Amino acid sequence: MILYLHRGSHQVGGSCIELETSGSRILLDYGLPLEEFVLNNHLSSKQEAHRDLLPILGLYNNESSQFEGILLSHAHPDHHGLLGYVRPEIPVYANRETQELLSISEYFRPEAPPVRNLRTIAAGEPFTVGAFRVTPYLMDHSAYGTLAFLVETEGKRVFYSGDFRGHGRKCTVFQRFLADPPAPVDALVMEGTVLGRAETGLPSEAAVQNELERIFRERRDLTFIAFSSQNTDRVESVFNACLRTGKTLVIDPYTAFILNRLGGELPRYFSKGIKIYFGPGSHADRMAERHDLWRFKDAKISFQDILQKRCEMVIKNTFAVRRKFAGAGEFGGAALVYSQWWGYFDNEREFWAAHGIEPVHVHAGGHARVAHLQALVQALQPGRIIPIHTRHPEAYAELFGPSVHCLPDGQEMKI
Repeated sequence: MILYLHRGSHQVGGSCIELETSGSRILLDYGLPLEEFVLNNHLSSKQEAHRDLLPILGLYNNESSQFEGILLSHAHPDHHGLLGYVRPEIPVYANRETQELLSISEYFRPEAPPVRNLRTIAAGEPFTVGAFRVTPYLMDHSAYGTLAFLVETEGKRVFYSGDFRGHGRKCTVFQRFLADPPAPVDALVMEGTVLGRAETGLPSEAAVQNELERIFRERRDLTFIAFSSQNTDRVESVFNACLRTGKTLVIDPYTAFILNRLGGELPRYFSKGIKIYFGPGSHADRMAERHDLWRFKDAKISFQDILQKRCEMVIKNTFAVRRKFAGAGEFGGAALVYSQWWGYFDNEREFWAAHGIEPVHVHAGGHARVAHLQALVQALQPGRIIPIHTRHPEAYAELFGPSVHCLPDGQEMKI
């Protein structure tokens, strides 16, 4: 088996790995580089991905297909963001949770090329792609339904960790994996997002919820909170913290749409008092065009209703919402809890500073800490460790010694 690391050896995001054997070729993830996603949000559908970002022979429309399939670990753009550019006859293997999130993204961004030819897989159920036998494993991460993959062929075994952690709401999934791992493996391609930087933030998702409860209990005025609508772990933490402190969580229609699509959890949330503010913005406009706003009307709350009970309100931070409150002169006494990756705050820093509001950062990252990396290596007993999804591949050797092989982008390795 030949392993090609097309991208990811010295950057976070944009992961792309190729495995080849006996004429069969597969890819593991095909992501948009994180820097591109942060700066541009998404690529133009007219951009030629193979020319501008990653040339891979046999993947695009102007070439004959040479791939048996693509394995998608989860629905973060830095892992799936370029899949819309590949030849439509190449199947993309993803579980139902990831497919649902892809569908939501396409709903709100119809201008981006869709991911086509999706094939449904499930954790713990092996399947065959060309000459490869693949077993998906459910992992703990900040994306709904994240998978890792064991890929086997001709007596060789490669394990791709995807993105993972051991401190989220699904930490028991990671613990069960460690208790019964598919060991040993010939090679472990393992993310190392946190390596080379201080481990900041709270130690677990449970600690995030506890800290949010403390803040909400002490607050006597309006509270804004920033979190990813697709991070279902964090949605649950914010919701529970509001519920236990007698606060009303006010979300936007986009977040409500996601909750409805990911398992129909609206009755459970809304029966406990969660509300929706139908403010201006492209997401609400899109839902209005598709005639989907009506389903959330019973939970609607007006701007005036929020102001009348502002001391009881925790409001999901969006561009439209903060502009509305600023324009109405209703920011006095407000606070911001920033509950996502701190790097995203650069886009908002100037706005909040202009209103004299210093954010409180309450976050537990979505990636493995050093202890989780060490536990995975101990469990899988790999012959080789190949760094990916990291800015500091050199840090692997300090932890794991001579078994580490830093494979540069564009290089191959025989397994």
